[in-house]
Amino acid sequence: MPIPLECPNGHAFRVADKYAGKRIACKHCQAIIKVPTPAGGEDYEVVEDEKTSIRPSRGSAPRARPADEDAIQDRVARVRHRDDRDDGDDDEEVVRRVKRKRRAASKAVKARRRSEGFNWVRLGLGFHYMRIILFMVGLLFMNGLFLIMPYVAASGSTNGTVFVAFLTILVVAFLFFIVPIVGIIGSALCFWTPSEARALWLVVTSLVLDLVTTPLYFGANFVVGMMETPKPIFVLTAQFAPIVTSVTAWVFFMLYLKQLCEYLDERPAAKEAMEVMTYKVCLIGAFFLGMFFAILASGVFLCIGALMFLGVMGYGFYFTLKLLVRELNLVGSLRQVLYSRT
Repeated sequence: MPIPLECPNGHAFRVADKYAGKRIACKHCQAIIKVPTPAGGEDYEVVEDEKTSIRPSRGSAPRARPADEDAIQDRVARVRHRDDRDDGDDDEEVVRRVKRKRRAASKAVKARRRSEGFNWVRLGLGFHYMRIILFMVGLLFMNGLFLIMPYVAASGSTNGTVFVAFLTILVVAFLFFIVPIVGIIGSALCFWTPSEARALWLVVTSLVLDLVTTPLYFGANFVVGMMETPKPIFVLTAQFAPIVTSVTAWVFFMLYLKQLCEYLDERPAAKEAMEVMTYKVCLIGAFFLGMFFAILASGVFLCIGALMFLGVMGYGFYFTLKLLVRELNLVGSLRQVLYSRT
């Protein structure tokens, strides 16, 4: 019959009587226990556990357990090491699987946020697309009024002169209020540009300058108007400071478009943005230089000065429309690219 045992840790089990007087390992905690010698000498049934150092072979009598305690401890240590290694491998696989899931979830969240940001940026560029169209319409009306104004003045009609003056005021208000507001809304919507593009600070700077331009114009002219005898330098500053601010805001916006095109890997569009910006800055410089020479010529020969003035106005109008069309195509193509990425 088997001999009942209990290890120091409280685990109860039985072993065969042939191990009486020997030291064996507990099958639960591997603690070393000495098997007592039974008093009677009855026959015991061999009962063993596969985790202990004694394993019976199938269809045969149980093998004898090594008598040496060091050999038993060695075998127990090997079994523990194997089990711990298997458990460690399983834990590492679980950790790798969790990390892969987290990376996939993080990528999905980033892709969704980028898609939502592209939708807002595309809407903002839509407002800028509308701004360009409205500016072109206002520019056409303004030049039309300049052309018909001499004929109305020559006709001597008071009602016609008042009507043309009223239309001019409306067009100026349209160009200085409605068009900038549309552009400001578009720039604010472009704040959802992905941070990886490194273009947000450009559109923020453009928006701030756009917000400052109109108050600066009216504030500077109000201050000059309050002076009894304003100096010419103050008058020129009041007129040109808003123009410089507006042009600078537009330059920052074009730099924003260039940076956004590079982020979207649209190299031709980025190059087009730089060309449009460079040509327009050169055009503005050439326009003011031509006006300066026209004023100088009118002081000597009035007819030559008038012809130069008309030539500069026509030159500026034609090339301004040409650059506006290029800017319009650039913004439209960029909106198409953003639509394809969402």
